[in-house]
Amino acid sequence: MDNKSHKEITSLKDFFQIIKANRVTFLLLFLLVMIAYGNLSRGEFLNMDDEKGILYNPNIGNIGKMFGTGFLYNMELTLIHAVFGLKPGAYHMFSVLSHYINVVLLFLFAYAVFDKQKALIASLLFAVHPLASEAVGWISAMHYLHIVFFTLITMIFHYLFRITAQKKYYVAEIVIFIIALAILRNAWVLTLPFSLLVFDQLIMNKKINFRSMLWILPYFIFAALHAYINLFGGFATRVTDLKQDYYYNPYTATPLLNRTPYIVFTIAKLLISPLALTVYHEGIYISIVSYIAMIAVTIAVVILTIKLYKKASYMAGFILLIFISTLPSFSPVAIAWFIAERYLYLSTMAFSLILAFLIPYLEKYTGIKKFTTYAVALLLAFYTIRTAVRTQDLLNTSNLWHATQKVSPYSFRVYNNLGDVYAREQKYDLAVTNFKKSIELDPTYADAVHNLGYVYLQMGDYDNAWKYLEQSYQMNPRLYGATYKMGVIAFYKKDYETAKTLWLKTLELNPGDANAINALKALEQAVAAEAK
Repeated sequence: MDNKSHKEITSLKDFFQIIKANRVTFLLLFLLVMIAYGNLSRGEFLNMDDEKGILYNPNIGNIGKMFGTGFLYNMELTLIHAVFGLKPGAYHMFSVLSHYINVVLLFLFAYAVFDKQKALIASLLFAVHPLASEAVGWISAMHYLHIVFFTLITMIFHYLFRITAQKKYYVAEIVIFIIALAILRNAWVLTLPFSLLVFDQLIMNKKINFRSMLWILPYFIFAALHAYINLFGGFATRVTDLKQDYYYNPYTATPLLNRTPYIVFTIAKLLISPLALTVYHEGIYISIVSYIAMIAVTIAVVILTIKLYKKASYMAGFILLIFISTLPSFSPVAIAWFIAERYLYLSTMAFSLILAFLIPYLEKYTGIKKFTTYAVALLLAFYTIRTAVRTQDLLNTSNLWHATQKVSPYSFRVYNNLGDVYAREQKYDLAVTNFKKSIELDPTYADAVHNLGYVYLQMGDYDNAWKYLEQSYQMNPRLYGATYKMGVIAFYKKDYETAKTLWLKTLELNPGDANAINALKALEQAVAAEAK
């Protein structure tokens, strides 16, 4: 791989020329992405959020209603539905193509800002890095693909503005950011101003320049307005959801200072060695020795970043970009999981840029001819194989939770999801075993208690079903599924008044619940039939 210089990119026309001149490269990138992710065309909807948000979404086919929400994700879902219906492979391939677009944008960005060699290495590695697989392979994680798309587009326009000083490019980047705020409307889009600040100061300027920071200030102003208008009320909702739906109390979670070494260490480990991939990075016993090692790694990262700022500021910038993408995990009040692989999609891109500089440097340092070619080829082979294996895990719910259990054997959520898999397969004894294991690991986990009661209901054991369903409702008063199923048991026992009370409670908790509405109609018919 050579490192030939190119003329300075100073207009959008130049970017189109890059596209025209590198059609073979883009075809290669497309083939790589398809080799790694193509099997997702056989994928199913996962029971994490895909089923609720797509399969059982009553509005999925209502284009007016979905566009009316103003959310890009909803607009995409309803358009896919309009063409392909509820074929899960179509939704998966849309995510894969979205990832490919980001890979192409990374190539264009790195080509303009650095050179063709760095662009090629970074885009090749980003295309198939295993750590990106959760964001690409889980349909409901498409939000993270959107963040990188808007980050790269904004950076490209900011680059053009800084190179040419033409205000039209600055206006364009601000407009793009405002659009991103409007149609994404989540906490993660707030990371974009920080990413742009790092890009402007450490990659474009190569040193801190307070005067040029003024051009970034509007980003933070618009982000603050967005947070106040659209997210401030959502913060309390998010905290409530985490406590009652995910059984994670942000106020009693591990303090920021204590969890930071774990987050930094885990991010570094996953980027460097993406072998043990899992949906749930929890239930892990951390010894004192391990925690000290994590602190040491965190300190080393800080020291390395400071030293690189003095010698190669762009490398310091890439390191900062890795952690900027996970800023919500560093919130003093925990509003996100400590770590989730989907959070690291932007981090994976930044790490690929680091490798794009590090590998050629090692060739120069060691004097080994074609070291870059061999190193990139080996990494591509490893990444592609690991990603293809990981996407096999993401093909369906059963594969996912069996794979997750192997990596996270002490996660209470895993056994709850495995119980759900076995219940769907009507392997009720195995379902009961896994739900009980989940409760054993976390006795406060109401979902597992509820699901255990539901399995007993399916088995016809109404006494145990009522016992666990009632217990789950007492643990989490928002579990309208428990009140509905208890109403079913009361109906079977011909206790119609209790059934009616419970189904009305279900509608109070979940207005418009179709199951409760239909059940009340059936109840009226049953009462009328008995009255004759």
